[in-house]
Amino acid sequence: MQISTWNQAVSGDPVAMYRMGWYHQNGVGAQRSYTKCVRWYELAAEKGNDDAVQALGDVYWSTRDLSYEDSYALLEKYCAKG
Repeated sequence: MQISTWNQAVSGDPVAMYRMGWYHQNGVGAQRSYTKCVRWYELAAEKGNDDAVQALGDVYWSTRDLSYEDSYALLEKYCAKG
C-alpha cells in the first residue's frame, strides 16, 4: 500500500478508499482483513464508487455466508443512493 493512497483515502477520495479495501481484501501491501476491506468498501460505496459497491456485494456473499438475495439487497441499497 502506498502512503499517498492512504492519505487520499482518509481525505475522502472514493477511488483511494476502494483501493484500500482491495489491498486489505487481497493482502497486498497490507494485512489481509475482511473487516477492514468491508469498512473501506462501505466508505467508498457511500461516496458513489460503483466498483466498491460491486466488491462489497461480492465480499458479503463470499465471506459472510449471505444468500444471493441478501447480497442483492445490499447492492440495491447502494444503487438506490444513485
